[in-house]
Amino acid sequence: MVNAEQARPSLRVLSWNLLRGGTERRLPAICRTIAKNRPDVILLQEATPEIITSLANALRFPHIIAPPVSEGVDSVGVISRYPASGTSYIYDTPASGRARPIAMSTVVDLTTWRVVLANVHLSFVSQVWTLGEAGRVPDQGQLLQIEAQRRELASIVRHLRNAADNSEALILAGDMNFTPSSDLYQFLLSSGLRNASTSPNCPTAYYPTKLNPLVRPNSPVELVLDYHFYNDKLELAYPSAVDDSAFNASDHAALVSEFTWNR
Repeated sequence: MVNAEQARPSLRVLSWNLLRGGTERRLPAICRTIAKNRPDVILLQEATPEIITSLANALRFPHIIAPPVSEGVDSVGVISRYPASGTSYIYDTPASGRARPIAMSTVVDLTTWRVVLANVHLSFVSQVWTLGEAGRVPDQGQLLQIEAQRRELASIVRHLRNAADNSEALILAGDMNFTPSSDLYQFLLSSGLRNASTSPNCPTAYYPTKLNPLVRPNSPVELVLDYHFYNDKLELAYPSAVDDSAFNASDHAALVSEFTWNR
């Protein structure tokens, strides 16, 4: 995509958790939302290989990166207008012993510059909305889940440091399952990454409303769990924006940002 205002190539990224693998019934609403945002690269969480392929075909995206077998709600994939290579999946093995993909990384080639993309889906923390409450102490279950997130994120960062050198552009995006008050959020900022949101509170991309029929009735309103982080090899052309118009498509809203190469 070429940004007319800046007259140089840009990369528009859309990430979206499609809820429990995505379904054919929800596919039309998902397609409409993605199409109107005109992304160059789509990062999907909780999307089966079949849904990823169906979306790519419907949207006429030539490059599909999907897991070889379905991981169910843990599946992550990428659809791109540009060629991608060097794809690898990052797995975590929790105490249960079942390895699950927590992220995938791939290199998107825009001819004049390359971007290392990390599509992330960290473990969920139960009742995460309570962690920011004044005086609230996480219970034992939450502490274990937060420790799992910390382990997963450390593994992802180690992988990316090995996969990308200091000269390459990097975007880390997806469903992080932590709020801006989390120390994991601060960890990413302290590692040199920037949040593509310019809002003080970040955009909302989770449980848009308790009236959403896909969400249990007592769910909280407007939690921030989805993010786009980027390094200093990129400039932010347009900050993160939330598209929750496909109200019945998922319990998350789509998150869209646009980047240019920082010469």
